[in-house]
Amino acid sequence: MAATDLPSSDVPSWAADLALDARVLAALGGAAPRFERARELEQSNVCALVAGASALLVKRTSIAWLRMRCPAKPDAKWDTSRRSFQNELRFYRRFAGSADAAAALAAAGCAVPRAVLVSDDREFGSREELDAHVFTLVLELLEPARFEEHRALDAAQARAALSYLAAFHARFWAGAGAGKGAAADAGLFARGGWWRRSLRPTVDFGAIPATFDAHCARLAEAYGARGLGGEDDRALMRLLAQRAAAVHERSEALPARTVVHGDFKTSNVFFAREAGGALAAIDMQWAGGAHSGAPDLAYLLSSGVALDALDERALLDHYHGELCARLGEARAGSRDELQEQFELELVVYYSTAAAFLFADLSPEVCRENAGKYGWLTCEDDPRVVAWFTARTLEVLRKWREDGRLDEDTL
Repeated sequence: MAATDLPSSDVPSWAADLALDARVLAALGGAAPRFERARELEQSNVCALVAGASALLVKRTSIAWLRMRCPAKPDAKWDTSRRSFQNELRFYRRFAGSADAAAALAAAGCAVPRAVLVSDDREFGSREELDAHVFTLVLELLEPARFEEHRALDAAQARAALSYLAAFHARFWAGAGAGKGAAADAGLFARGGWWRRSLRPTVDFGAIPATFDAHCARLAEAYGARGLGGEDDRALMRLLAQRAAAVHERSEALPARTVVHGDFKTSNVFFAREAGGALAAIDMQWAGGAHSGAPDLAYLLSSGVALDALDERALLDHYHGELCARLGEARAGSRDELQEQFELELVVYYSTAAAFLFADLSPEVCRENAGKYGWLTCEDDPRVVAWFTARTLEVLRKWREDGRLDEDTL
């Protein structure tokens, strides 16, 4: 759905009460704010509250509002949306709901904006009451003069993003920072990542072979350059469709040792403009537990890094070195263990993406996506889609040879 930009002189009705909130006024130095850049999006309403040199970002939504915009969306998807909104509020309340908490994350090398106001996260008496609830999050705004975004990361930017993720994962690693079971203690998703089977109950993994066949036809140049489309490739995609749920279960059965961001894409990552400045990340709707940081790594490499910077070995080496510098290899795990985890999570993510995200990709769609900010590299560059697919097939082929795709081993 296209965003609706409102003139800055208009006060959006869905945010007017925030101009009187004591916490908001205090964060703005006591001055009355003006509303700027109000937008009504498919998943939320956003605007900026500005007073002098201070600015806040408002993110507000309710299921009742969204149902009016997308009436055809099934109840199962609305339930996932409700849970994700609650999840984000819990993350900020627990880990960035005060100046001290936000400063601790920044000092650890994984800054997130401080939450000035987080709405109640309580038990609701009925589904109707929950749907009417207005989820509200007011954050310190990352100033455009100090921070910038990038579409597809080059090698240096990818390393900086991976350093951030290593710091983020180390901060929440069992026994460090927030303590053991940080995700469970904060009430976050048991497993982070928007692509998780437990969070996407309507995904039909049976669609994977048809998506692959369509890509071989529509994205023939990119797929042909990697030699994709043979009968063995098609057989492996059929096998993935049959075993996808079990692969997800294999990942989720591992004990959670840390917290992952769960949607670490380029539109959620901000680079400081000054040399040596720290990154900052937003949008914690899909944060949750994980056995390692591999889910974020699989997502970033396949969805946020430019093709000419996609040196998997070098990037994973960099992340592993950063994580070990913070935790020591005994706690962080070996490089071989990270590789195994990465490959598992790559297949987990691919299975959902192929069944849910990629079906309509064509050169024309990719070109259209590339002209809009916020799309993933695997949605706007056929060459990255082909890399992702080829890499997934390599893992599946290895697993088949090792017997790890047999029904009784999954």
